[in-house]
Amino acid sequence: MKAVLDFIAGKFAIGNKSPITEYRGVYFESLPVETRKEFLRYRFSVESLPSVNKTELNNIFDRLNRNVKKLTPQELRHAKFDGMFITTVERLSEWLPDQLGGQFPRIAAMSRRQMKDDEIVAMLLLLLEEGPKSYSTAAFDAAFAQRDESWDRGPKIDDEFRETVQYLKEVIATPGGQNVPATRLRNQADFYSLFGAVFELRRESSLPQPDEVGTRLQNFTDSLEIGTGFGERESEYLEAARSASNDAGPRKVRIGVMRDVILGNPLVDDDDPG
Repeated sequence: MKAVLDFIAGKFAIGNKSPITEYRGVYFESLPVETRKEFLRYRFSVESLPSVNKTELNNIFDRLNRNVKKLTPQELRHAKFDGMFITTVERLSEWLPDQLGGQFPRIAAMSRRQMKDDEIVAMLLLLLEEGPKSYSTAAFDAAFAQRDESWDRGPKIDDEFRETVQYLKEVIATPGGQNVPATRLRNQADFYSLFGAVFELRRESSLPQPDEVGTRLQNFTDSLEIGTGFGERESEYLEAARSASNDAGPRKVRIGVMRDVILGNPLVDDDDPG
């Protein structure tokens, strides 16, 4: 943007490699009137990146120049914010793989390079703080902005995140739970549901022993894979995973079913012959 303003101010002329040969070496004020008007009417997409250091800025421009791709929303948040919330997000996204393994939840290498892991951690932190909600990109940006200068609940939410992850770590360390990271629960929507259910039950001091939970999760995911012989609650879970899975309603449904799975509650109604 600065280059555009400098060109308008007459600080340099159009380069000698311009594809419009008749404008090579011409300053803005010497362009035809209609051309100047068209230039000034052109709309630019501008992003302010106040917290980017020189190295990060060079990396951003290198990627844009080589790939001609827009930055992802999370990459822009990384550039815009530097307060407690995003600092916590980035610290926990580095910590999480060491606890649960690099693919639980599963994040593709390209997505990880585009900070999808940070985005998932941020969504989980907001789940702990606000409960299951749906966020548009604008609402997600606003959540970052609201917590950039001050995040009073930050230390408590950070602790609760780590305690929830610690319980999941204990679950997958048991004989019955060791294969859980390879099940559909590694998918981001399913992991969100599992994380939310564990958090809620932990806050209520209702979590069973990890060895019991590992077996229950494995049995549950096995039944979903088979696709037959399950009850109404399992059907509700699958439907909530298929349709608008990131909306608040489906998220609440999935967390509710996952709570029942963890607690060992029957997923088949008494009057359901299945």
